[in-house]
Amino acid sequence: MKKIVFALLMLLACNLSWAHAVWIETQPTGIKNKAQEIKVFFGEYADKDITAADKWFSDLKDFKIIAIAPDGSVETLSTSISTDHYKASFTPKQDGVYTISLQHPVKDLYHGTQLHYFSSATVKVGSADNGNDAIVNKNLLSLLAKDAATAQKDKEIKVIAMLEGKPAKSKEIQVFAPNGWSKTLWANEAGEITFTPLWSGLYQVEFSHTDSTAKEENGKKIEKTFNGATYMLFVK
Repeated sequence: MKKIVFALLMLLACNLSWAHAVWIETQPTGIKNKAQEIKVFFGEYADKDITAADKWFSDLKDFKIIAIAPDGSVETLSTSISTDHYKASFTPKQDGVYTISLQHPVKDLYHGTQLHYFSSATVKVGSADNGNDAIVNKNLLSLLAKDAATAQKDKEIKVIAMLEGKPAKSKEIQVFAPNGWSKTLWANEAGEITFTPLWSGLYQVEFSHTDSTAKEENGKKIEKTFNGATYMLFVK
């Protein structure tokens, strides 16, 4: 009986870890030649459970974050630790949409599973719309709302999910509202979901993909790889 209880507890712990995510918070609009602040969090957004920055799992703090300019040029951003997040910044030099892209494969396995986290955000500078395309983000998993800069309560929002550079058709997508409300949707053939936010505030869109291919890396046997991606929406 004790063995059964222990096994159930371990399974629950593993599921809780997978429920955690990395997400980027930055204002959806920026100003040319003015520094744009970026914050990176780890935890469970829907439960307002944010992990202290000095307590992040394994080497998660070594994530790579880049800013992709509207013309496709890439800037790798440096980070510094804060109380409950890591912070970075960049200064936009062009009009158009910048894509902020983060990814990190965690060094230590979690019960035989490799965790690979992805997150992205978009920042619109000026009125130009160049760069506002899902294919700009080269992460394995990514999400994009082309109208993120103008997201409003009671106005439908479309989000595109991408997997390996292609629309993530039929994938399960979760939306979390700032008050804890959540909804599960399934992407259509174009990898799109739509929802209408009922409240103002910060929404999280999330989806995942588990690769069950067993492999060995650096002497470690990986049973499967969990990939999770997030995208935040500031709804007025």
